[in-house]
Amino acid sequence: FVHVLCGITQPLTGEKFYVRSECPFNFITFTHDKVDVIVTLTRGKSGLISRAVINVNNAKISLENGHIIVEDQSVSVPYNDMYRHIFQYGIYTKMKSKVLPAAFSILWQSFGNEISLFWVRGHGSFSQTVDCKALSYMKNCFSDLDWTMTLCGHNVDGFEKRPEIYCPFFHEIAHNCSEFYSEVSDWRIRTNCPEPTCPGNLIFQEFGPAFSPICSSSQSDVANSENITTCLCPPGTVLNDLEPGNLCVAPQNCPCFHNGQVLPHGAVLDERCQTCKCQGRDWTCEKKTCPATCTIEGRYVTTFDGKYYTLPGTCKYHAVVGLQKQKYRIFKSEYTVCNRIISFFASFPPENVTVFWQSSMFVQLHASTGMSLQVRVSPTVQLYLTLPAQEKGQTKGICGNYNDITTDEFISFTSYPESSSEVFAQSWAEPGCTPGQKCTISQTPGNAPLTLYHDSACEQSQCGCSGNKEECLCVVLANYAQACAKQGETVEGWRTVIDSTECDHNQKFEYNMQACNRTCRSLSEPDPTCEGVSDPVEGCGCPEGTYLSENSKCVPRIECSCYYGGKVFSGSEPVEVNGQKCMKCRKCTFTVFYRFLACPLPKTYKHCSGLQRTCDALTKPMDKLCQSGCFCPTDLYEDHYGNCVPRESCSCVSGEEKYRSGDVVEDNCKTCTCKGGKWNCLSQECPGKCQVYGNGHYKTFDSKWYHFDGHCQYTLVEDSCGRSSGSFSITAESVPCCDAALTCARVIVINLKGEVTLTLEDMNVKENLLQPQSSENVVLYSVHTFGLYIEISIPSMGLTVIWDKNTRLTIIADEMLKVGNSQKVCGLCGNFDDDETNDLQTRSLVQVTNALEFGNSWKTTTPPCLDAVNETFPCERFSYCAAWAEHRCKALIMDTFTECHQKVDPQYYLEACVKETCSCQFEGKFLGFCTAVAAYADACSRKGTCVKWRTPDLCRTYCSEHNDMYSFSSAQEIKVTY
Repeated sequence: FVHVLCGITQPLTGEKFYVRSECPFNFITFTHDKVDVIVTLTRGKSGLISRAVINVNNAKISLENGHIIVEDQSVSVPYNDMYRHIFQYGIYTKMKSKVLPAAFSILWQSFGNEISLFWVRGHGSFSQTVDCKALSYMKNCFSDLDWTMTLCGHNVDGFEKRPEIYCPFFHEIAHNCSEFYSEVSDWRIRTNCPEPTCPGNLIFQEFGPAFSPICSSSQSDVANSENITTCLCPPGTVLNDLEPGNLCVAPQNCPCFHNGQVLPHGAVLDERCQTCKCQGRDWTCEKKTCPATCTIEGRYVTTFDGKYYTLPGTCKYHAVVGLQKQKYRIFKSEYTVCNRIISFFASFPPENVTVFWQSSMFVQLHASTGMSLQVRVSPTVQLYLTLPAQEKGQTKGICGNYNDITTDEFISFTSYPESSSEVFAQSWAEPGCTPGQKCTISQTPGNAPLTLYHDSACEQSQCGCSGNKEECLCVVLANYAQACAKQGETVEGWRTVIDSTECDHNQKFEYNMQACNRTCRSLSEPDPTCEGVSDPVEGCGCPEGTYLSENSKCVPRIECSCYYGGKVFSGSEPVEVNGQKCMKCRKCTFTVFYRFLACPLPKTYKHCSGLQRTCDALTKPMDKLCQSGCFCPTDLYEDHYGNCVPRESCSCVSGEEKYRSGDVVEDNCKTCTCKGGKWNCLSQECPGKCQVYGNGHYKTFDSKWYHFDGHCQYTLVEDSCGRSSGSFSITAESVPCCDAALTCARVIVINLKGEVTLTLEDMNVKENLLQPQSSENVVLYSVHTFGLYIEISIPSMGLTVIWDKNTRLTIIADEMLKVGNSQKVCGLCGNFDDDETNDLQTRSLVQVTNALEFGNSWKTTTPPCLDAVNETFPCERFSYCAAWAEHRCKALIMDTFTECHQKVDPQYYLEACVKETCSCQFEGKFLGFCTAVAAYADACSRKGTCVKWRTPDLCRTYCSEHNDMYSFSSAQEIKVTY
């Protein structure tokens, strides 16, 4: 390292020397991997450093007048961006650069508006023997007393004898005399150097960890930090880093953080599906019984279990089919309410069903079984179907199987576990589908009032919009507002920006419209619209204090007609009914229409046959239609190969593949056997796969996709999960490119039992032993390379890590780590319980819906680092490349990958590809497009489809005969036994 204090300079090697000049001088200059570094210092008249300039590839940080200035802006600590990280480190301030080796750092100690101590630490060896002696009792610390006294004289003579001038000199002498420190530990008393003042109620410590344990995390990394002069919390307390003041509190009195707010100990969150209480910095949550809703918004479906996907085309789909008693069936057709046509069909058993207008935009249906159906009728049809908890596991259809498991949601009509949402949806469609438009994600116009709801739905509504694009955008925004209303948050005023809604008669538009007790009928008899649970909706209706008359007008109570026995009494002559003055009757009826649409031997011709004796008919949900043609004899069915066979010998299909009766297929962790035209499947042990690549695209163990790419180090997976300690953790930190704020690599750190860490960086794996190994004679981990990847196997912990040496990382968790009686893993990879809807669980164990809040909560505790506050993608930095990016990424949905489309849905990979590719570069370190396509190709390979997609002109790779660019050759395997 090299450091300077009050003019005395300790170079990287060799003797110290004295610099008294007040002119700026280059303190250190070097180049590492094409990154140029220049550090310039200027001494003031006081003898302290008045200005320091740190220049890394022309990105400057200036320290002057007590301020830290980054790119001409004054910042406070902690500060971090894509390139640098500045934070408090004991009593010092520390700066690290992400484009330089991890061992490189700069530390300084400020005094007022100046700097009394400045260090530059590099990688490699350095001497800790300091040849200086300040006082005779320090004689064992060094050898050359005369030279040390000369330096001391230079340091003090000619300047005002203030502690900030000479104390850093003695501080360095004492702290670098580690071998004999016990003899000089009272140096502050002998030299009249006071202890630095600590903020809040922190306590000064001459030697100690750089960081105190904090409220925002029960995990602590302080044991692994170096000893340094520092300020720490008193024993038994932690630093309340969630509130200002630098106060140390007992852990049980820590506040909690949620949704951007700091809440005190004991605070209660009462949300729709959970109740959480803040108890000693963590949330203790209890789930509520929460009805499940299937949402069908145009082509976009969210199942009862929360799985989101896109329908492949315009079809008649079976949304929900009851399994036990065929209780109900809902799919697209016609449903008529007082001559208003809605494009869906509903059939129910003969029981009480209430249908009414919730507003001018919504029709509500309540069934006595507890089922509720809400239908938006304007400007497009949207369905919101809610089932009671007793229906769990009793449904099938495009709304899923309602079993709280999202990883098995795509069960086809023939009971096959499909991988592709398109194949799954087609299995629940009746014949006559029109394929939908497949489109990539275009950029939303700059003046559009974007929200956070379903980015893909919002963007695809523009490319799939056949009418007015503004109206299509309004539909998506309305869907988001509806989703907020279901969570108890009414969003008002949003339509005034892009839309104006007019109401008929004297009705009024409201964002929180309710039909309950808003009709004249409700004044005379119980209002059936108040039965069941109805979420508030938008639309036209009667303002509070008025009532809807039989003429669809809002009138005051005094002008309402009377109702009796289902009749309306109105007119000039009153009619006496049980003491009420009532008028002539009119009725509005609700009608539900049920609309249903020479031969080769041994086949015979049948005219208008209502039975379709084909194996294919057994694989499709269809009505009995009149069809004429050649049919197999009675009790025989035409299989998919054209043969007439008994029903038990019927063939099966999955996607476009045909299988004979008795064929066995293994897919999606199930073994499925074709029998009688349908599949019988048995579950197998199923490992979870978490993947991260590019600029923060994540797929959790439970297959939830989200985006998060902060500038700090984050926990991908660990097994402590609310406990004080665990046996492993895997963290990641993005490394930027030098020429743009894009991620070019990731530094991965694997910590095993606190005994050893493996750092995956610069295409290598580096081992660091933290403490003596345990005596267990087991293989803790092994490392080997294959192809372009490095694989680390940790069998005793059920983990496998696969790294492409750049940004892409796959973590495979064995079945043993799946949630059983307690949660076993947590982090950015989720909790591995087969339910993607609860994967965004913060470090404090509370469920959130915002990926930013979720991601920020999994920052490692040290060093301190700012929260990410927004997300940016390459397409937002290089918008002129958007059309080009979309064109390139269409490769994923073209012929090259056709064989894989029915095994792995390309939609998520396609969206990620477009967001990555907008850098407009294929050369250099940033390989956004190639990484995105490689991720999809890898997913295809894992499903048994190997796609040869690389060409000499497209993402070509170079292979070395000896593979000498990597740490381990392809033939090598390194095993470490403890």
